[in-house]
Amino acid sequence: MRKVDSLLLESQRMNPVSLTSIHRRIVARNGIRLSTGHVIPHDTSIGFLHPFAPFSTPPPTLASFPAAQKQPPLTDFYPFRFSEQRDAPGEEGLHQFTQTGRENINFGHGPDACPGRWFASAELKAIMVELIMRYDFALGPNGEGETQSGSLLTSGAPLKRPQSIVMPGSLQYMPNPGAAVYFKDRKQGVGPRNLHQ
Repeated sequence: MRKVDSLLLESQRMNPVSLTSIHRRIVARNGIRLSTGHVIPHDTSIGFLHPFAPFSTPPPTLASFPAAQKQPPLTDFYPFRFSEQRDAPGEEGLHQFTQTGRENINFGHGPDACPGRWFASAELKAIMVELIMRYDFALGPNGEGETQSGSLLTSGAPLKRPQSIVMPGSLQYMPNPGAAVYFKDRKQGVGPRNLHQ
């Protein structure tokens, strides 16, 4: 389950619920003065960018920054990124889907962290087990993938995952809802079938 946990965390890293996390509004009447001298005015909304999101540059002061430098770039989906980081001595209990902190703020952090994240983790792992055990799935009817326009790729062309999108007028960042995913039920012999049909 360590690799499934890593896959979920990598999926969440590539597609965080929002472009920013830990949203707050400044309620202090005089705002908040930072150590740099800057003042964040009263009634300003703020959020924090996930440090390992594919569209960010992590600060080198983070503990897992050296390990991340030895792995594929953050713009690439690499499902075992975090299980490999957990293989390092002293890191066995870190880099988990439900863990919060400076390196993973998708579930918030501290007293306001999501209390249901362990249930969400167990539920997602159960769904993943069912998908893997029951279905063959791909981005094309025969696993050949699709271009962004939806036409099938030619033989030998690189398979690319559909680009995520930012919902207009929001900070929500999500997988492209127009992308087709095909499932074939191994037990029933049904498929290939587009989920959108």
